[in-house]
Amino acid sequence: MSALQKIGKPSESPRASVIFVHGLGGDPFATWRLGADQSTYWPAWLSADLPEFAIYTLEYDAAPTKWTGSSMALPDRATNILNVLAAEQCDKAPILFICHSLGGLVVKQLLRIASDQIGSQFGSVLERTKGVIFFATPNSGSDAAGWVDKLRAVFLPTAATTDLQPDSAYLRDLDYWYRDHAPRGNIATEVFVETQKTKGITVVDMTSGDPGIPGVRPIPIDASHVDICKIKSPDDALYKSVLRFIRDRVPAPKLPAAPVGELDRSRRIFISYRRRAKADARLADFLRDELQRAGHDVFIDVGMTVGIEWGKEIARRIERCQFLIVLLSEESVGSEMMQEEVHLAHERRKKDNTPVILPIRVQFDGQLGYPLGAYLSPLQHVFWKGPTDDNHSLEQVLTAITGVDTGSLQLSSTAQNIPTNRDAVPAVPTATVQDQIVRRPQSVADPRVLRQPGGVLRLDDPCYIERQADRIVIPAASDVGVTSVILAARQMGKSSLLFRYFQKCRAANKQIIFVDFQLFSDEELASQQSLLSKLAERALREIGIDPKAMRSIQGPSDLTDFFEDVVFKATPAQITLALDEVDRIFNKPYRSNFFAMLRGWHGRRAIEGPGWERLDLALVVSTEPQFYIDDETQSPFNVVEPVRLEPFKESHLKRLNGLFGEPLQDSEVRELLDLTGGQPYLTRLAFYRLRPGSGMTFVDLHEHASDDDGPFGEHLRARLSQLSRRPELSKAMARLVSSGTQMDTALFHRLSAAGLARRQGDGKIVAANDMYKNFLQRALA
Repeated sequence: MSALQKIGKPSESPRASVIFVHGLGGDPFATWRLGADQSTYWPAWLSADLPEFAIYTLEYDAAPTKWTGSSMALPDRATNILNVLAAEQCDKAPILFICHSLGGLVVKQLLRIASDQIGSQFGSVLERTKGVIFFATPNSGSDAAGWVDKLRAVFLPTAATTDLQPDSAYLRDLDYWYRDHAPRGNIATEVFVETQKTKGITVVDMTSGDPGIPGVRPIPIDASHVDICKIKSPDDALYKSVLRFIRDRVPAPKLPAAPVGELDRSRRIFISYRRRAKADARLADFLRDELQRAGHDVFIDVGMTVGIEWGKEIARRIERCQFLIVLLSEESVGSEMMQEEVHLAHERRKKDNTPVILPIRVQFDGQLGYPLGAYLSPLQHVFWKGPTDDNHSLEQVLTAITGVDTGSLQLSSTAQNIPTNRDAVPAVPTATVQDQIVRRPQSVADPRVLRQPGGVLRLDDPCYIERQADRIVIPAASDVGVTSVILAARQMGKSSLLFRYFQKCRAANKQIIFVDFQLFSDEELASQQSLLSKLAERALREIGIDPKAMRSIQGPSDLTDFFEDVVFKATPAQITLALDEVDRIFNKPYRSNFFAMLRGWHGRRAIEGPGWERLDLALVVSTEPQFYIDDETQSPFNVVEPVRLEPFKESHLKRLNGLFGEPLQDSEVRELLDLTGGQPYLTRLAFYRLRPGSGMTFVDLHEHASDDDGPFGEHLRARLSQLSRRPELSKAMARLVSSGTQMDTALFHRLSAAGLARRQGDGKIVAANDMYKNFLQRALA
């Protein structure tokens, strides 16, 4: 008997049918999965990725079949299957076949029979067939003797293999018919052949697998004849090839035509997403394929070789793109590479209002966190709930990119605007568990609680680790008229500490004015006037005054008067002015004037009057300021002892180990400390990767830690991208990790501020941790 087994729940009017056909000794289910692991049954993946398609697997008796004999010979079997296809009304929509081994002969035969019955239901099957994928199918009839003998050796002499005649002119003729008809009938063909042996034999090699069709080349796969059609995961290149083949043969329905003149210009589009997130990667592939089909130039970060040119290429592509599509999922919002790409686009946009940023929420409506939320929260978002939203999301993107004005976001009114609470500064919870955790560690290994690290840690994050700096900075919020300086390398937790300081400031009824220089473009920082004006504008926004009312700010004295005449009069509360990422102006020609102004504000607190005694200053930097300020008497950074955020110690890692359910032994805790150097973000990310249910062991994590696509790949690629834009730093780092060559003090402090280098107890400069050393040795070679 022959029968079609449905996979999933295809719609009543599917866009197309995809039919899996197993081969000799095969099974409609076991052929397409790894052993008994149901999660690897990849026809089900196609059903999820192609919800508008009908996915079937063909069930038929392949063991005793007499392929070329008298009882249910190959033509009879093919006719029987044609009847099944017609009964299921597969002839009503496009058809694609995916065949393994001799299943490919079944498909060839049924198509040939259908060619003799054009005008009937059977003939319609041929006319509807848009493509055939052959896995290890012996396409070459001229080599029949070779593969028949090999099949007998692998499967033993069954009735099926006994009936196969090595010198079968019939099989050769079938091969010749297909190679002639497929191109004429517009039937696309894709061929995969094995490279590993089965029982010491390569059953279908490159020669016998070659269909002889111009332009169709057999693709070698690192698998045996039996295992070639078993795929490990949806991230496998083989699965992606099949998915793309199907989409190319059955493209999405054409959308309504845009106004005349709107589609005659190809747009340059960059898609930013997290490739390790399955839903994101799937949607990125879909958008790329459809946008390319619409004639646009689309770039996604796939298949690029790791190296310094890789980072430069990312920056170059964002520099020239007109649109940046950002796929925001629960997994991707913590991606450093995505944050880097959005940051680059934000910088570029300040120059000429491009690229336009188009955010798509991928099954995620939570807060974006800081700093991603500061860039994206004001923008309108499209919300993608699942594959059924593919065409809707595509339509919204096409509506935006075909707008006349590429400098403004033109999403249709059907796009959903996801409301967000102010992502830049997390709301203060009514009660936190941080104090309890600091005193009494307890496991919070519930995966619903363990969030992927990235950006500022939420105020209620139970895994926040208090350090000595917390015990200095936080109490300062209760004082009046104080200056605090927080000094630490990148990703050491400065912003997370700063927001906990804000929490205490609010509890003390202080007005917070938070200015993050990271969000200022290079143009906004280019001149003293521009910077001071932006700072004044930010102050007005924070205290609730329309920035349009701002007066002209030319220099430090104007900004000083502005605070006295406007800011202090607008609020009677104590004010905390926090400046983050102040390093960005260390190399500006006006830096001395700016820092002298802050030093002057610090000193004015002794003067009774306009309100300076109510002003707190909190300055956050990554680099030692004394190397950039010539006159120490004009520096605001030496009026108090800087608070230094140090790396995690072994005791901190042991505390995290307990909170994450103790995935590590004590010896492994020490190994992790060497691997990450105690860098807080990397340490938390390591524990997140090892969380209960993740399936990752410490051995796996340690072995692949420095791989560009490993457990820390997103972070490492982001660091490489940043280095690529600073040739002098990348060269210094390359020398350091390859030969231990030392460097001058200025270069070291820049690399130290970036968190890439540190000074040992003996004074020697080394990479910040083993992971960076191993990765950059290879990437910068």
